[in-house]
Amino acid sequence: MEQELKKQMDDLLNEFLNIFKRIRSWNEFATDKEIRPFNIILETTDLYYRENFHSDIIASILRRHHFLDIFIDWLNVNSAGLELEKSHYKKTEILREDSKIDILIRDLVSRHCIIFENKINDAVDMDRQLPRYVEAQKNQGFEIDAVIYFSLRGTKEPNQSTWTNDDKVLVKYIRKAASVNNHEDFVNGVLNLCEVKSQNLEEFSFVKQYKDLIEYLGREKMDLESMSAFADLVADKEKFSTSLKITEMMSNLKEFRRITANNYFISNHEPFPKLWTYDNAGSLSLIFSTIDNDKDNISLEIIFDDTETTVRFWILNSEKISDDLVWEVIKGTTFEKDFEKINRNRYEKYFPYPEEDSKLFLFIESLLNQYKFYIGQKN
Repeated sequence: MEQELKKQMDDLLNEFLNIFKRIRSWNEFATDKEIRPFNIILETTDLYYRENFHSDIIASILRRHHFLDIFIDWLNVNSAGLELEKSHYKKTEILREDSKIDILIRDLVSRHCIIFENKINDAVDMDRQLPRYVEAQKNQGFEIDAVIYFSLRGTKEPNQSTWTNDDKVLVKYIRKAASVNNHEDFVNGVLNLCEVKSQNLEEFSFVKQYKDLIEYLGREKMDLESMSAFADLVADKEKFSTSLKITEMMSNLKEFRRITANNYFISNHEPFPKLWTYDNAGSLSLIFSTIDNDKDNISLEIIFDDTETTVRFWILNSEKISDDLVWEVIKGTTFEKDFEKINRNRYEKYFPYPEEDSKLFLFIESLLNQYKFYIGQKN
C-alpha cells in the first residue's frame, strides 16, 4: 500500500511539474505594482483591458522609425518564410482604424503594407475580419507583406467559420505573442531593444512602462492557465485524493525537518546544555542554549521556514553588552565568511531549502566544535 501511494505521488508530482515549469521565473520578470511602483499605466485601473488602449500605444511606438526597424527585424527573424524589405517602409504612415484595421503600417511610395490585428485582450473576430482587411488594401493597390494576428500568449487563432475557401488562400496570417518569456515574443524581441535604442528619456520611459504592463498581463494570463491546467488535473477523483495527501504532508514538512534535526542533535549538542523548541509566526525553531529561554548568553538557533533554513548565532539581549562576544567565537575561522553580520552579537547563515539542506547538519556540527574549542581556550 505504501509503495502504491508513493507511485501515485510520484506520478502526480511529475504532472504538476509539467504544469508549473511553463511558468516564467517571476523573480526576474515580476511586474506587480508593489515590485515596479510609480508606473502610470499600471495605475490606470481598467484602461489596459481595452483593446484600443494597446493599439494606440503600439502604434505610437511604431511611429518612431528606429523602433519600426526593430519591429521589422523581429518579424523577419521570428517568422518562418517572411522576408520584409526595409526599403519598402521608408515613407511609412502608421494608421489606426483605417478600414477598421487596428494598426495599418503602409508606405504610399512603395505601396507595401503590414496589417496588425490586435487581440491582446482576446476580443472576438467579426465575420471575415482578416479577409475584409486584406481585400480593402488590395483594392487600394497595396501589396500585403504580412498579416499579424497579435495576442498575449500567441496561441489565439482567427475565427475562420465565416471564411470562404478563397479567403483561406488569400490570407496568410502570422500569430505573434506579446509575452511568453522567450526571445520570440514582443517584449523580448521588440520592446527590450526599443529601450536600448531610445533616443531620449521620454521614449525610454514610454517603452519601459508599457513593457512593464505587458509582462504584468502575461503573468496574470499564465497564472490563470496554470490554475486551469491544475484544476483539470485534479478533477480526477484519485488524483484529487492524492493531491490532498501531498498538501497535508507539505504542511507538516517544516515540523518534520525540525524533528529530524532534534533527533540528530539530541545527544550531540555540547557545549550547550539545553536543546529546546520554539514556534513563532509560522517559523519553527530548534534552539541550543545554556538554559531554557536564555536571553543573556550565546545561543544557537535553527529556524525552519518553507523555502530556507536560517542558522542564527547570537545573544538575544545584546544591547547591554558592549563587546561582540559572538564575533570572538568565529573570528579567524572559516565562519567569518560563512556568516552574515546582522548587528553586534547576531550572525546568520541561510540554507535554501531543499537545495542546500544536506549541508546543514555538517555546518552546525562544525560550529558546535568551534564554540567548544573557544570555551576550552578561554578556560
